[in-house]
Formats: sequence, structure tokens, C-alpha cells
Amino acid sequence: MLMAKKGSGVGNTRDIVGKRVGIGTGKTYEKASKVVSAIDEALLVGNVAKAEALRKTLNHKSVSAAFKMISSIENISETQHSETQHTQMQWILAKLGQQLCGSVWIASNDRSRIWQKEELGSLSMDSLPQLGIRDDAQKTIAFIDVVWLSGDNQLQQLSRLNSLRLFTQVC
Repeated sequence: MLMAKKGSGVGNTRDIVGKRVGIGTGKTYEKASKVVSAIDEALLVGNVAKAEALRKTLNHKSVSAAFKMISSIENISETQHSETQHTQMQWILAKLGQQLCGSVWIASNDRSRIWQKEELGSLSMDSLPQLGIRDDAQKTIAFIDVVWLSGDNQLQQLSRLNSLRLFTQVC
């Protein structure tokens, strides 16, 4: 076991390990250890492409470059997961709204999203009908994720998804 004595000027354990394995500093050793763990995890879940990309970067570029890849992959994965859940919830609400009320409106910025091979825009009315409310309120409602409308275009339900929490208001 490698141990550094306090005050000996030798450095801490990670620095000693880093030096012994030929990586340099303890900080670099920690980064390399995390990269190797990420490669192992990727292989474990069958993501061979990710594992190979990390290994190639580690072996042919640097520990730091491979470590940065892990950080960027994790951030992208979290964002994609959040967007996927958001789209799934909008699709569920739209399907439910169609069955319960007849018509739904989906915010225009979300219409190109796809869930279950179905574009959200295909579930939505082409245009939000006039609801007999103030113009500023009508414009605000147009940006709500899913709006349920009855056959006579009466507002039935507003659903705003935010950070995967569902906010609803029954009208």
C-alpha cells in the first residue's frame, strides 16, 4: 500500500500512484481512472462505439481529451433524455386530449418532434381558433405545450410541461 507521510513533501497518494503508473500527476490519474470506468460501463451496456471512441481518444490523443469527451457525452445524454421525456408527455397528453375533448393544439415550436413514429404536429389543429379572450392571453396560450379544445372550440385544459413537472389548469 502506498502511503505518504504528512509533512514529508512526498505528495498525496494519488500523486504517488500517478507517478508510479507513468501518467504524471494524481489529477491526471483520477481523470484516466474515470475514463477507463466510462469505457467499462459503455461496454457493459453494449455501447461499443462509445467505448471505442473513448479508448481511441485516450490512447492517441490525451487523458484530458478523453475526459472532456465523457463530460460532453453526459451533458448531451441528459439533455436528450429530458427532451425525449418532454416529447413523450406531450404525445400522451395530445392523444388523451383528442379522446376526451376532440381537438388539441400543440405549440408550433414542438410540432416537428416525433414520438412513436408520429409527428406531434399531426395531432394538432392547424391553427389555434379564436377563444374569445384578450389578444395577449390568446398569444400566451398559443405557446402552451398542449391545449385541449372541445368540439365548439371551448378551452378545456391547458398543459404546460416544465422540467418534467406537469402544470395543468382546468378551465
